[in-house]
Amino acid sequence: MIPRKNLFKLIVPFLTVLLLAVPVLYMGSTTKQFGDDLLGKAKTMGGYGLETLLWLASAWLMTRALDVFLWDGFFLNRRKVQVAKLLKDVVAFQIFLLAVAGIMGVVFKIPLTGFLATSGAVGIVIGLALNKMISDVFSGIAINIEQPFNIGDAIELENGVLGRVVEISWRTTSLQLYTDTLLIIPNGQISSMQIKNYNRPLQHFRLSLEICLDFAVPTERAFRILTAAAESVSEEPQIDCVGITGYGLKYRILYRVPDLSVYSGVRNQVIVSVMHHLYQAGITPIYPKQEVFLGKIPIQEIGRETNKVELLSRIDLLKTLTHGELETLADQLKSREVQTKETVVQQGEEGNSLFIIEEGLLHVFVRQEDQDADIYVSKMEAGNFFGEISLLTGGKRSATVIAATDCILYEIKKEHIASLLESRPELVHRLSQALAEREMNSNQALQQLNAKEKNDAEERLSQQFLEKMYQFFSFLKG
Repeated sequence: MIPRKNLFKLIVPFLTVLLLAVPVLYMGSTTKQFGDDLLGKAKTMGGYGLETLLWLASAWLMTRALDVFLWDGFFLNRRKVQVAKLLKDVVAFQIFLLAVAGIMGVVFKIPLTGFLATSGAVGIVIGLALNKMISDVFSGIAINIEQPFNIGDAIELENGVLGRVVEISWRTTSLQLYTDTLLIIPNGQISSMQIKNYNRPLQHFRLSLEICLDFAVPTERAFRILTAAAESVSEEPQIDCVGITGYGLKYRILYRVPDLSVYSGVRNQVIVSVMHHLYQAGITPIYPKQEVFLGKIPIQEIGRETNKVELLSRIDLLKTLTHGELETLADQLKSREVQTKETVVQQGEEGNSLFIIEEGLLHVFVRQEDQDADIYVSKMEAGNFFGEISLLTGGKRSATVIAATDCILYEIKKEHIASLLESRPELVHRLSQALAEREMNSNQALQQLNAKEKNDAEERLSQQFLEKMYQFFSFLKG
């Protein structure tokens, strides 16, 4: 179905052709001969002018009809393909060129052979002078015929330039880069390059990020960490071990980018996420370096056992503990491996422990009373923790947590905290205050209060948590 606004484009050229055709047909062949009087000459010149305008108006009408029925009607509306401006201009130029030939041969009765011979000689001279420009024009025609890319496609040139095609003109192709700048490349140059088209065969595309890790990092651990890091940003990432270098194993992360406009942002998020998950695991990327030892070379240790104290120190809830208390708590922690899609905690079940995520990605689901299914609410990455209410008050689990990837967790149990509270009972006040602060930060309704209301609400929450902790750790009542 042709839009009505496009049909309106045909009205003016159609009426022009109609108005010119009527007098031309009326005057007939008598206006072709010059008369002796001034009126006869005027009528003859008017006849030439009207027929010339009729040819040009017909060419105009034909180009408009092609725009409405072919370029926009068939390709754009039905095939969802935007035809490049260059192809439209080439066809329009051919139509008007035929109109000019018709004017010379039919209206003015001029033989076209001499005209073609003269124009051929002139064309050779112009061709030699404009060799580069003509090459660009024909390259542009070839691009439109072969269509290695269309307007709107995201392409990468062999020199690493990445951008979206916004126009293919007679001589150049314009790319809008992800930096919001316009790059204009001659068609002759771009036609000789190797081009990656990221929108074929699918509209979305994948980009890669390569990172090198030490040989001492087990491959299954590297896959677990990198998968969690990439999946926290992009859907269905792909992690591959692509090579062995002189200093480590090289891993490639393929992540999905929905559109070129968010290319820079997605890439930034993937890099930040990868570095965050590696940091939480106590691993740094490997790069070429030289170390000089003047003695026995120490054994390099890469393992989770060496960074448990640092892992605990990054948890806000435990920021009031001394270094010695963190070491005592770290000695009691045991790691737990969780497989993908395994449920860690279930909403409503009893609990008395807190979990710390060292490696992996988990999804959080909540079910309301009036609902029949769990609803996804958030994700938790390496360095996050959950279950603090159950650990300190014995409260039931408030959400269901399921592993999105393979994970490594540490579990702090009631007896671990009880031993600390027995040696330093005043910790109970600081822990209740930390619970209140965390509740204030996570509750959207409490965020709307003014400063005084927030302070009052935080004090009430702290007192409520304190009372529950006294009940849960009964030895504190004395």
